[in-house]
Amino acid sequence: MIYYDVKDVKINSLYFLLQIMYNTTFLDLIKSYKNYAKFNIEHLKICKKKYKNYANVMYSILTNHYPVIAKSRSGSETTLHDYFDAYNSIMGINSDPTEDIMYVNNLKFYGGKKQFGLVGIFVKDVYKFLPVNGNMVIDIGASIGDSSIYFASQGAKKVIALEPDARAFELAKKNITANNFNDKIDLIQAGCTGKNTYHYDSYVLRDSVNLEQILDKCEKTLPKILKLGCLGCEYDVILNTPEEIISKFSHIQVQFHYGYRNIKEKLERCGFKVRFCGLGEPTFIKNPFEGTRTFKSNGHTFTLSNMIAGSICAIKE
Repeated sequence: MIYYDVKDVKINSLYFLLQIMYNTTFLDLIKSYKNYAKFNIEHLKICKKKYKNYANVMYSILTNHYPVIAKSRSGSETTLHDYFDAYNSIMGINSDPTEDIMYVNNLKFYGGKKQFGLVGIFVKDVYKFLPVNGNMVIDIGASIGDSSIYFASQGAKKVIALEPDARAFELAKKNITANNFNDKIDLIQAGCTGKNTYHYDSYVLRDSVNLEQILDKCEKTLPKILKLGCLGCEYDVILNTPEEIISKFSHIQVQFHYGYRNIKEKLERCGFKVRFCGLGEPTFIKNPFEGTRTFKSNGHTFTLSNMIAGSICAIKE
């Protein structure tokens, strides 16, 4: 999150616009809405290709009218009960019809239905930039373990995974065990910080650690790779961590949610070459959370709503 010396404030339309303009270029802001439209058009094309009654399916998605029976062009039928069913079905993620279990690439994920990350990680391959094979990966924002399991399945020698949310943490433990990666993934219920303390209102942190403390646990001879996908903490972690600590990583991939310029500038000062990758260039995301989510920092409370999100990749020059 970008920090402002203000009292408690809700991110309304004007505040959101000012914040994003501060941390993106004006051209990025325009492109973000173009990318939002492109995202929806691409999914419409996939839906049209997959379903005979694609018009009915898209109407249900746009009007939030469920259930709807999706009739595939191969002749099978699937009942879609909500947006998450529709999105996962369109993108080719299989699920258990009676339980919240998702299947992808011979892997099994409990609690995966409402995790858009499964599509990004296993269908869109958003982490292909990271050369994880044989290396150490620090996964900040492990969620239900999907990214950590991906890194382990791609040959990472060890993954240190942090997830502060109690429910996601328990699901991550279950998924790591179900997919037989207990020997490769060290899961910690904790948040990551630079020097500011933070938390989300739905999180109960047992601990909060910084990158230096995590690196102290790592095997010294292995190259270190950092993935940050933590819905706001990326600003605290990157901006407030000393340059000499960040410089110890060979590759860094950061999912940003409220612009990227300040993160990019810091990484370049640390000797990294930075470009867009993974989730790609800034894209407007409208109200991504099901319920109200807040972000607290330095005594101020922010309500999270619309985002300008994407990801940047950094490689040590």
